[in-house]
Amino acid sequence: MVLLRVVALNAIDDAWEDHLRTMDSLRNTANLMHLGNADPLQEYTILGNRCFDVLLSQMRRNLVGAVYSTLLGTSTAQKAEAQQAEESAEWDFVGAIDFDD
Repeated sequence: MVLLRVVALNAIDDAWEDHLRTMDSLRNTANLMHLGNADPLQEYTILGNRCFDVLLSQMRRNLVGAVYSTLLGTSTAQKAEAQQAEESAEWDFVGAIDFDD
């Protein structure tokens, strides 16, 4: 049970760190939005909420995958292969957001 707790916390922590980096990048982007005659605070709020929704779905996905692989005792080679596939399929939060809404 303790192992699952550690695995869960690691999965959540990884997703949270990614989210913080994304929000920092978004803040820098929002500062430039005033040049496009957009309200930076409003844009940051809207895009921040979308990024948070992505964070929650990423946490769920990572948590389920981590617990599943822990319970099944997935081999190291399979974990590395799965990690590589996940990294190649991962997309940038800000790049995936439609700014035209």
